[in-house]
Amino acid sequence: MYQLKFSNISNLTAARFSAAAMADWIGFCFDNLSPDYINALKAKEIVGWLTGPKYIGEFSHGDFETIQGVCGILPLDGIQIPVTAFDEKLLDLEKEIFVQVHLDSLLFLAQMSRLNTLNHQQINYVFTGKYSAAYQSFLQQFSENKNIYLGFEFEQGLYNTLAKNINPTGFQISAEPEDKPGMGDTELLNLQLEEIQGIGNQDSIFGEPK
Repeated sequence: MYQLKFSNISNLTAARFSAAAMADWIGFCFDNLSPDYINALKAKEIVGWLTGPKYIGEFSHGDFETIQGVCGILPLDGIQIPVTAFDEKLLDLEKEIFVQVHLDSLLFLAQMSRLNTLNHQQINYVFTGKYSAAYQSFLQQFSENKNIYLGFEFEQGLYNTLAKNINPTGFQISAEPEDKPGMGDTELLNLQLEEIQGIGNQDSIFGEPK
C-alpha cells in the first residue's frame, strides 16, 4: 500500500482532482519565485472546498517566521522544505516534516552531507529530479527504516520500476499551473495516477504507510 501526495497544487481544478483521487496529501507551493506559487489566502479558500486529504506547505527556505505565519492562516498538517534548508526549530511547529532531496541537483554533495545529519523518526523524505538507476542502491538502503516518497520526473513505466526495486512509502505527483483561471489541465496528473494505480495490478494502492 502506498501513500499518494500531490505537489504544487495552485488551483481548484487540480485540488479537486487530487481529492477525488483519494490523495493522502495535497501540497501548496509557497515559494513566491516559483510558477507554482500560491498565496496562503487562496490556498485556504481552496481547502474550504475539499474534504479528505491532509495539507502540506511546500517552502523553498527555512525562515521560521514566514512558515509560522502561513500556518496561522492555513490549517497545515505538514511542512516540506529542501534538506539544505532544514532547521531543527521547525519541529516545534508540531507538524509532519518532509525534507526534499533533488538528486540530480548541483547541490547533490551538500544535500547528502546534510541528509547524513538527520536522524528524526518523524521526518519524511521526498526524492525528486530525474531518476537514474545509479540511485537505486542508495534509495533501497535509505528506505529500509525511513518513510520516503518518490517524486521523480514522469516516465512511462517508471512507477512500476520504483515500486518493484525500492518499495517507497508513497509517490509524489506534481501538478502544473493553469493556462487560464478555471482551465487547469489534469491530463498529466491523470496519466501518472493511472500508472500508479496499475502497480502490480492492484485494485487500490492507497492507505497507510508501510
